[in-house]
Amino acid sequence: PGGGPVAGVTGRLSPVEGAGTGEVLMAERGRTVVVTIRTHDLPRARSGEFYYAWLLEPSTNKMLPLGQVGPGGSASFELPDSLVDRYVAVDVSLEDDDGDPAHSVTSVLRGDYTPPTRAS
Repeated sequence: PGGGPVAGVTGRLSPVEGAGTGEVLMAERGRTVVVTIRTHDLPRARSGEFYYAWLLEPSTNKMLPLGQVGPGGSASFELPDSLVDRYVAVDVSLEDDDGDPAHSVTSVLRGDYTPPTRAS
């Protein structure tokens, strides 16, 4: 990696099941990466459900929970660059509000990304 700071890398989020799209934007701030996830046209979650974003390593199915996202909006998360480098994709799932912190079986959006630290 060389050169100046990276403004950001965008990846597209495509529907896994159903409708909706989105994108992920990553901006490097020192040793931190700001991950912004934007979603578009996802169906409104029913009462007792919500959308949640994860970093994903598809080869091992290892996932890192990021946080809640809306059906049509954006959410940003600050992570150490060392964590972002360990994953290659973003997954958005539909979760039941049941107190279980594990990923549900319902992925709705997914897309690959290149972390800013690898994008020089």
